[in-house]
Amino acid sequence: MRNVYELTVYRKRRRRELWLRHGRLIEFFVRQFVAQQLVANIHDLIDEYQHLQRENEQDVWGYEEFRTRMLDAIMVRHGDNLRNKLATQSWFDPALISTEEVAEMCLTSMVLGESAPVARKYR
Repeated sequence: MRNVYELTVYRKRRRRELWLRHGRLIEFFVRQFVAQQLVANIHDLIDEYQHLQRENEQDVWGYEEFRTRMLDAIMVRHGDNLRNKLATQSWFDPALISTEEVAEMCLTSMVLGESAPVARKYR
């Protein structure tokens, strides 16, 4: 059990080092990917989602459910392209940061806009 715990500590430390060294590059990559590939107004997407929920006679919609569905859509539509672009980045290490986490940062960038940090929770 002690070895497992030490491995977890090691991974957390390595991940933190990744963010300290390459955080700006990761954020730049995310913003570029969003600007080039995910050109959509998040407010229009939310409005459409709410409309579809009402149309299907769903009374309540949750942001968490919307976010999950948006992440699924990003991975289905842009997942291969995202994986290919990540593979060319010198900072990308799939043992430390997954493609799905980068996709989540892309969605965060879409929601928050360009002024907010997109990776606060990953640091």
